[in-house]
Amino acid sequence: MIRTAWNGVGRYDGVVRWLRLARSESRNRSRGRVNVPGVERLEQRQLLSFYTGPSANRPVIASGGAFLVQVEGSGVVKVHPAGHGAIDLIAFGTDTSSTITITQERPRWHYASRPLAIHKLVIVSDQLGSLEAAPAKLTGKMSPLSQPMNTLDLGALGPAAQVDINGGVENLDVTTVNLGPTGRVTLTEGSGSSGASESFTVGTMTLDGGQFAIGGDADAPLSIQGNLTASHDGALSVGRDIAGGLTVGGSVELATGGQISVGRNVNELVINGNLIVSPASPGVPSGAGISVGGELSNFAVGGYFQGQGGTATPTAFDLGVGLDLTGLAIQGGISGVGGLINANIRAGGSIKLVSIRYGSVNSTIQPNTPPA
Repeated sequence: MIRTAWNGVGRYDGVVRWLRLARSESRNRSRGRVNVPGVERLEQRQLLSFYTGPSANRPVIASGGAFLVQVEGSGVVKVHPAGHGAIDLIAFGTDTSSTITITQERPRWHYASRPLAIHKLVIVSDQLGSLEAAPAKLTGKMSPLSQPMNTLDLGALGPAAQVDINGGVENLDVTTVNLGPTGRVTLTEGSGSSGASESFTVGTMTLDGGQFAIGGDADAPLSIQGNLTASHDGALSVGRDIAGGLTVGGSVELATGGQISVGRNVNELVINGNLIVSPASPGVPSGAGISVGGELSNFAVGGYFQGQGGTATPTAFDLGVGLDLTGLAIQGGISGVGGLINANIRAGGSIKLVSIRYGSVNSTIQPNTPPA
């Protein structure tokens, strides 16, 4: 058998080549040079999660960390990447008893906690009972809702955020409102519901051309815990009455057409800081100010009230009230200057119970003079 194995040159050469190849592979293994299949590197993208289909429980990994999106009641959600670490969130089959909840499971390792940015929130059914998403920031448009909501709880509304709800919200809680020229929140009245009827809390509100409008009554106390700034025709407006009053924990600054506007009556308007209505330029009114169409009761400023022009521009009204103004208190002031500075106040009816602790300078307070 051995003799026949070597019979023929072709067989002999083949055995020699096989032995040489075996020795070569043995030497490579002994030297640690083993050929290992390579793995092709993927694009440098951050995956949202392993599954992006519709689900009632949807884990999301984004630039802000790990989050969980859940639906209680009817409906499911689907998530798509929207670029720059944001997501598009789409809800199917929700109704007025459904609640979408967003919680943060953990922040991004070794980085400060950041909100989950929602570029677009699509509610396919146009109905949603509650959105409880304190760790989230809406940076774009939310689908208009055809029915009132029970709860709207968000960490922030970005400059281009758009929220339109027919009938309003029973409980609204937003940490930061920062609406630019294309941003708006519209809570309209429908089916006997009010724009805000149980609780309304905003941390800080900046309306740089943006609009925050409650179409009907605001039965709940409206609370802005920090500063309120409105400029470039930005406005906080209520179509009818503020029955529960409006309180601003910080200061209010209105400039270049920025306004607080109420269609009818206000039971109480309290600004714990300063009220500043800035002129467009020295001696030139900006169109900014506070306008109340009906009666205003208990108007109090904890700091000073500085208007946009004083008696030099008597047609510019920093505070205009259509009917009676009862209770006007300016409790603070600027040392050596006064508490009511360069401001014009007008009321179509009477003005009663006026208290200006540090006096007024270059200002007018005129009852029975309907503001323009």
